[in-house]
Amino acid sequence: MSLPIPTADHELLQVLTKNADQVLRERAEDGNDFLDVIAERVVDQLSSGRLTVKKIASDLGTSKRTISKRLADHGTSFDQLIDDIRKDLAMRYLDEGSVKVKELGFSLGFSTEASFSAAFKSWTGKTPGETRALS
Repeated sequence: MSLPIPTADHELLQVLTKNADQVLRERAEDGNDFLDVIAERVVDQLSSGRLTVKKIASDLGTSKRTISKRLADHGTSFDQLIDDIRKDLAMRYLDEGSVKVKELGFSLGFSTEASFSAAFKSWTGKTPGETRALS
């Protein structure tokens, strides 16, 4: 049964969906179908905060080991792929300026604004606020 969420932010959903679709299109241009499939699943489940290789493997009807091996064959890992997608999306959202940093962290699957800020700083050397100010 599907019930409406009274606190749903439809404008935020549109912004997030638009940017996630753009990241997926750019990844698709690489011509790498396996990574595209995994990336699409990651983006779909990112905001749930329960994103695991086990969940993705189950959704795709394969094993964690198979996904991990195929990602390694492509020179990456599940955690690295998630970080890359989160970083790409975070940079887009901050450049647009339409999403609050707190909302952004949660939409990318971080449990707190502090954990998002720490991850962002490790990716870029700057805080999300500093990056937004430079945009």
